[in-house]
Amino acid sequence: MDHISGIHLLEGAKKFIVSEKEWNAAKDYQIARCKEIDFHPFSLQPIPFGPYQLGKDLFDDGLVYLVFTPGHTPGLISVLARVEDGWILLASDVGYSQESWNHSILPGYTSNDQQALESLEWVKTFSQREDCVAVIANHDPFVKFGIY
Repeated sequence: MDHISGIHLLEGAKKFIVSEKEWNAAKDYQIARCKEIDFHPFSLQPIPFGPYQLGKDLFDDGLVYLVFTPGHTPGLISVLARVEDGWILLASDVGYSQESWNHSILPGYTSNDQQALESLEWVKTFSQREDCVAVIANHDPFVKFGIY
């Protein structure tokens, strides 16, 4: 819910999902802007990925996971998607670029430094897997447009 002020850019989306942890932490944060949006908080479940192995198998088919990667915010979620050659990790705001997880550089704001470091370490470890096709951060200026 960190960047919720841009939610109007997703007009027409049928459903917005958010972790219960993020939802509970963000209840007083700009929710007035979102009165007409249908949010669907989900509870964390055991999954085979992430620093805490918690999240959600989005379609219950093992192809897209919402991975609990807290630290920047209490309920931050990254997205892990299975592609033909392996996995693409959309690391959200765990770190702002590859340099963040390679050198343990925390985001400018954290709700919990220890969790942020653990999430960064998990992203770094995951990025080194042979089946990791790409790790993309929300703020990475070096991401090139295209299909991965």
